[in-house]
Amino acid sequence: MSKIIQKAIKHFGTQQKLATAIGVSQASIHKWLSGGSRPTAENAMKIERATHSAILAKEVRPDIAELFSSPQPK
Repeated sequence: MSKIIQKAIKHFGTQQKLATAIGVSQASIHKWLSGGSRPTAENAMKIERATHSAILAKEVRPDIAELFSSPQPK
């Protein structure tokens, strides 16, 4: 988890800038980085949108990746 969060921080430059971009506190980013908690599915999607898909929600939360998959047309 922390590697992908580190990548998101690097994308924005600081924990605070990432936090501001996705509407959470810097303390939340720190908890994600240290493994104290994980981003919600909603926050994983916010990271994807804020990075213009440079970081995908399914990378942030691979344990629930099926929530982020587009349904295949029939």
